[in-house]
Amino acid sequence: MPSPYLSRIKLEKELEKRAKAIREKREKCEKELNDIDKGIEILKKYADVKDFQKRRSDAREKFQAKDFDACIELTKPLMKEIKDKIETIFKDERGKIEEIISISTVEDSAKIRADLEEATNKLSSDFVSSFSILEEIKSKTSEMMRDVIEKKKKEILSKVENVEGFEWVKKLIDEIKDEGMDALKSLKKIEDDVRNKFRDMVDEKLENAEDLIRLASSAHYNIPVDPEKKSHIMDIFNSGNYAYALKLVDEYYSSVKDAFKLFFKKLWDISEMIIREGKAMG
Repeated sequence: MPSPYLSRIKLEKELEKRAKAIREKREKCEKELNDIDKGIEILKKYADVKDFQKRRSDAREKFQAKDFDACIELTKPLMKEIKDKIETIFKDERGKIEEIISISTVEDSAKIRADLEEATNKLSSDFVSSFSILEEIKSKTSEMMRDVIEKKKKEILSKVENVEGFEWVKKLIDEIKDEGMDALKSLKKIEDDVRNKFRDMVDEKLENAEDLIRLASSAHYNIPVDPEKKSHIMDIFNSGNYAYALKLVDEYYSSVKDAFKLFFKKLWDISEMIIREGKAMG
């Protein structure tokens, strides 16, 4: 039978062991509750967190009641869901940033990519620091995006400057209220519409010129045209200088029309001469 001294020592060790276990559980609860608070604070900027907040309150009640086991049962799955949500949002935000970088020529794009990689590497171990870096990057890329959007607006407007029939372009640009990639997508559509409109106009003039050339050719008359002119016009068009391409095709079509008129006049003169000679002979 153990002596009272040994029994007391054993009891003290047992109590110390239990106290340590309780302390560790309490510390674990505190840490997870703090991490949950930080996670929810981050998520508030991107998603609805009401469910997370409710479950956090339930876990905190268990903690205050010193029911640490019950607290851990609530915080463990909650923390996992929060981390999963954070990782999903981070992935989406990273994609948006990479898309902005890909269309920008800003000199510090390489630095932004390096910071983005650092944020990604820290995500699993320290999502607070990771999102802090991400927010700094977003601030930089937002400024980059504003610059890109303004440049794109000026670029589109420069293509239609002083060109009749394109007044709608400025009106559509002025109506854009979106920001970021949405604004850029709207501008891209306007840019495509401008290109297609110019292309239709250029193609129509080229086709009209070709019709006159074929008509003259059917009467065994070759309208003198530069064989490289059409390809030169299309090279100018494909370079993005639509207004100049339209000017060149107008000049080309006018020269073909003038040549055709000359041909037609000669043909008419010949016809009149034949008629006169026929009458004289008759």
